[in-house]
Amino acid sequence: MKKHHLVLLSLLSGLLMALSWPSRGFPFIALAGMVPWLFIYDYFFQNRTRFKAFSLFYYLFPGVMIWNILTTYWLYNSTEVGSILAFLINTSLMCFTFSLAQWAGRRLYSSTQGFLMLVSLWITYEYVDLFWDISWPWLHLGNVFSSAPWAVQWYEYTGTFGGTLYVLITNILIFKGLKSFLHQKKVTRSVALPFTVAVVLSMVVLIPSAIVYSRYEDRGSPQEVVILQPNLDPYEDQYTMPSAEVVSQLITLAEKEVTPQTRAVIAPESALQERIWEENLEHAPGVSRLRRYLMDHPHLSMVTGASTFSMVKDTSDLPLAARYHHQGFYYMAHNTAIFLDTTLRRQIYHKSKLVAGVEQMPFKRFLDFLPVEQLALDLGGTVGTLGKSKTRTVFYSADSLLRPAPVICYESVYGQFTGNYILNGANVVFIITNDGWWGNTAGHRQHLDFAALRAIETRKSIARSANTGISAFVNQRGDILQATQYWEEDVIRGTVNTNDHLTFYTQYGDYIARISVLTAILLLLISMVTGRVRKNHRKE
Repeated sequence: MKKHHLVLLSLLSGLLMALSWPSRGFPFIALAGMVPWLFIYDYFFQNRTRFKAFSLFYYLFPGVMIWNILTTYWLYNSTEVGSILAFLINTSLMCFTFSLAQWAGRRLYSSTQGFLMLVSLWITYEYVDLFWDISWPWLHLGNVFSSAPWAVQWYEYTGTFGGTLYVLITNILIFKGLKSFLHQKKVTRSVALPFTVAVVLSMVVLIPSAIVYSRYEDRGSPQEVVILQPNLDPYEDQYTMPSAEVVSQLITLAEKEVTPQTRAVIAPESALQERIWEENLEHAPGVSRLRRYLMDHPHLSMVTGASTFSMVKDTSDLPLAARYHHQGFYYMAHNTAIFLDTTLRRQIYHKSKLVAGVEQMPFKRFLDFLPVEQLALDLGGTVGTLGKSKTRTVFYSADSLLRPAPVICYESVYGQFTGNYILNGANVVFIITNDGWWGNTAGHRQHLDFAALRAIETRKSIARSANTGISAFVNQRGDILQATQYWEEDVIRGTVNTNDHLTFYTQYGDYIARISVLTAILLLLISMVTGRVRKNHRKE
């Protein structure tokens, strides 16, 4: 196989994976979309003496980069430099994962072990990507089915890592069948068997899921909720418009739909921009006015986003997010969700999955000797590393019947992270977000689609308030209901069903990933030992 053929195969796979991705793609293309990459992977495996250890990286890079760009091109709308870095880093990590699997697999005894290495390492890569400072799980393979909730009702048992495993196994089976056919030029058992297994696997996965989807009914107690979409332009209005005007707009919108049966009103991420100090929360003008509004509607509670600040009381061990104030004290800035009702209980949560380069400077702990905060991307509002909540805080209504998980923006992309709110007592999910940075692109639609996966994983109803859209309700089987139009002021009223049910995935989290990490470590150790033994034999 010539080098340009390898590059063409790489580009073909990248195009196929891009065509599979939500929100406009056909997800089932992904079940065979990686096959051209697997041909390259296998070619290097079969000809491992001809190539340097990690040369596979360079042949995969063009196709993986095409996949990244075509699916997340919208990042460029918010930050040119940040998007380029995201494309380069994410592409490099994916290619390195393939290359590491090939490097280790060439020391094992069979190609089957090599493919097991690839599967376990890819899932390990996705798992590690959930936790480090430049986390970007947008293109994790299990997310590809977010626009087809009927096909993944089983995510309540596996989470998206089940989807990743399904995609990888199916691609490998189709590759093996195609490879045998191209080699033998006819249909034999070695050709038919992998295709048959792939079809049977898909039937076992998809048919029961479709049946569950058709029969599933939301469980729990119905609660009426009103969602606000003020449509404040994040580049112009949101951080410059007087707070009093913003609060007036929120109240005016709420009054259009609030009824005596309404239990909660939800306003979007960062709705309140008035330098709120949490030590004096009740004295903030916007908070005070919203409290007065709720006093006139004692049946109501409200969840709203805000930019807040808090004093650092213990300066002996300063948090990484600590900032020095010119008046001589340390403080932290936060992207915050606030729960308000007629009581004076203080319920706040700080966003804890932060956007790298905007809300968190990566690896600040190790680069603190550099002026890294000055490199933060200014998208309006507070710039630089923000303070986080240590646990997933659950809000409680006065009667505890409504216990929302305040999921802020980017956090809704993380499965087990969202599940931790449920373990802490949440019986419904409120997502507050601001998707206006990307314009009318696939970005905000993909973000909405991912909410469907969280609903299935936890079997919790979701109410989603997006500043510029799309706001919506999501039922427990992942259907998106009453979706608003993008970039239009709007308000919608609907019902969420609260329940205390814990799904298998909520209880056990990303167990598939944890098993894969152990498998990958074991196979890497075996490959290193095997490689050393073979090297010693050659010397003898």
